[in-house]
Amino acid sequence: MPSSAEPPDTSGRLCDRLLDGRTRFNRAWLGQEGRVAAPLLSYGPRDKALLASMAGGVRAAGFDHLIGARVAAEHAHDALARVTPHPEGMPIPDGWGDTDVLLVLPDLSGAVFLSVERYALIGGSTGFVALCASASVDDARARFARHARKLAASHPILMDIAAGYPPRWHSWSSPGEAPAGSHTRQLVDLVEKLLRERITLREISAEWFRTRSAAMADGERVHGTLGELLDEVFYILDEEYVDDPALRSPGDPRDEEIVEKISLAWHRATSRP
Repeated sequence: MPSSAEPPDTSGRLCDRLLDGRTRFNRAWLGQEGRVAAPLLSYGPRDKALLASMAGGVRAAGFDHLIGARVAAEHAHDALARVTPHPEGMPIPDGWGDTDVLLVLPDLSGAVFLSVERYALIGGSTGFVALCASASVDDARARFARHARKLAASHPILMDIAAGYPPRWHSWSSPGEAPAGSHTRQLVDLVEKLLRERITLREISAEWFRTRSAAMADGERVHGTLGELLDEVFYILDEEYVDDPALRSPGDPRDEEIVEKISLAWHRATSRP
């Protein structure tokens, strides 16, 4: 018996493994290994910008090629194609520009469905999706929903696709909106603990960048006063704070001055109506 990671040998079998109704990824494939998916507005297999972004995602995943298939039923018995990225993008086979195309990593861990109906779907790890989409999962989903609403009259299928891939997180605008269990809530808690002297500046610095990266990778979104607060604390810790006393210069801010700046940022974020 072949392993589930081994690609099928024909276009039809590959599409059956990954797609549902030839329009979106199926739940069985997406449900493995924590995979996620995001839609993008796209010009299909002719979308040079998306193909170039995909090339970066393929290389980051550790592969030098994708396996490709035309999705339409008349191509079900076609052999799979090898699609190899190069520095300028990802050339697809001749004659594939006007039909739906599925491109898949060799181990089936990531895939891109390119539809001639003005959308593409990217599925796989959060890192693979973010590289191919040039955005976090939730940012890509939210952006696609906005495009779908604008194009609903001419491309009604886009609203259906957007409904199938809603943002996992809402965009939070104030510190109090970030829900328990989110990485963003952890960032807010770190600031509060610092200002209440429950953790030191060195401790918040050690945790801040890891948690901020996790929030971004998970697609958490912020705006308004919360976005300003997180950006300001990031800048203070990244640009002004030196955690190793041996590396500090005479003109570097003292710890209490750094804490005061973070306190002022917190006050601005929490005092607005």
